Amino acid sequence: MPILYILAGANGTGKTTYYLTAVQQGFISKDLPFLNIDFIIKNELGDFSAENIYRAENIFRQRASDLIKNRNDFMIESNLAQSNDYAWIEKLIRHGYEAVIYFMCTGDVNINVSRVQRRVKEGGHNIPVEIILHRYEVGLTYISGKMHLFKEAYLIDNSSDEVVVVAKVWDEKLVFAIHHLPRWADKILYITKRMQK
Repeated sequence: MPILYILAGANGTGKTTYYLTAVQQGFISKDLPFLNIDFIIKNELGDFSAENIYRAENIFRQRASDLIKNRNDFMIESNLAQSNDYAWIEKLIRHGYEAVIYFMCTGDVNINVSRVQRRVKEGGHNIPVEIILHRYEVGLTYISGKMHLFKEAYLIDNSSDEVVVVAKVWDEKLVFAIHHLPRWADKILYITKRMQK
């Protein structure tokens, strides 16, 4: 059964840094196709103009379509802050895919904002503060009600320099959680814990 791997979380959570480190350390295979709109723009199109964002989204969709048609495993990076994101995941599951998610978050959205601002100073692209705040809160709300979609779910706190897996859910069962869960992880797991009881 093919697998869709999802690296998710709001802007400034550290998804791309986590991915690059995980590939370097062999945790994620460098041969696993990785679809990331920012990577497409940066490596293939140039600057983060409105036109290039539109082009990158089309390239992303076409490559995903080809991978799905061939029933290949692949990984995407996403904010998962729209209902359409989950509709697409559900469509893939109906198509015979299993979904595995690595959901990253921080204990304070201001950490995300600061990281994006630092990225801009280093020449990266900007995301308005209000969009970061919106994606942070909405992303948590959506995933809390959609945990049942994932064969495996890993909740990862990236508030500091040390990345910490704070909980694991397999087949809708909470199989691991640290003693003092961050507030954001507790919010995600609320429905899962109630269903398990």
